[in-house]
Amino acid sequence: MDAKLAQEIIECLPKERTLFRYYKDYYAVYLVHRELLLRGDMTVSELRCGRLGKLLQKPIFTDLLSKSGSGKLSAEDIESLWSEDFESYVLTLGTWGNSQFKHYRDYQVSRPGKNLVLQMNFSRRHDDMYRHCVSDDLDYFKYLDHPISQTYCTLAWARIDLDMNTGEALIEEIQNDWLREMDYLATFIKRCAAEHLKTVYYGDWTLDVTKVLNYLEGEIGRHKAIWSEAMLSAAIKFLHEEIGMTRIYYHTPDTGAVLKNIKYSKPPRSLYTKLPKQFCFESVQEAPEFLARNKQAKRRLKAVKNQQWFCMAA
Repeated sequence: MDAKLAQEIIECLPKERTLFRYYKDYYAVYLVHRELLLRGDMTVSELRCGRLGKLLQKPIFTDLLSKSGSGKLSAEDIESLWSEDFESYVLTLGTWGNSQFKHYRDYQVSRPGKNLVLQMNFSRRHDDMYRHCVSDDLDYFKYLDHPISQTYCTLAWARIDLDMNTGEALIEEIQNDWLREMDYLATFIKRCAAEHLKTVYYGDWTLDVTKVLNYLEGEIGRHKAIWSEAMLSAAIKFLHEEIGMTRIYYHTPDTGAVLKNIKYSKPPRSLYTKLPKQFCFESVQEAPEFLARNKQAKRRLKAVKNQQWFCMAA
């Protein structure tokens, strides 16, 4: 998108810290709740036969469905669903990319211009445990040349392109660095633990093996189990409620790789296959309108034999 538009969006949104609380399968609750807000009360049978039907199989719906004597559900019924086993994240916004045509191919964006970046950052609880168990250096595991927050420790981010005129948004990528770095640390620390070492050197640090294991298995283990669905949920909710998008697109592995000029070190395919299917995105062959009319994107798409996209309407 145009750099000016990206900056205008950021400036128009609330400046205070935005908290996002997420529990396992919250995305299903959010999507069903939105469906009922848009369409009005529906019977359980209607919901089961619709595009979101498989979401009702999630355990969080079990009690509600068993008590739906009338057979109908309303948005208010869904609002009562909640889990106390949630994680808190801090959401921030940034931008990514380069408006100059000769440079845009280096930023893995689908057309020249900027991406809006929604960053999902750790809470203070995580940072305090990291300092206690690992190090006071919160910057060690950050990739500063990636679209992360300059203030917080970023767990993950979503890069987004959008067009206010068509009401379309494209989620370019969902990615994290922190958990990948923690996997490397975990491999090292577990080997040390197996050798019954108490303290070890890691770079310039002296680490307490037991404390680091507590951080990895306790704190990081929880985030690792939900990070991708939490990040995609945050992005979808942001696009619906803050920006007002009515159609959200998501890349497939092959079409996305061509458009974003990714030839090596491709991201995990599951993030562009399993994850959008989990959220009930539908497979389509038509590109977002704002890309279909873009000269540079059209040129790249000619190299794709069978265009495939994921799309979530309304």
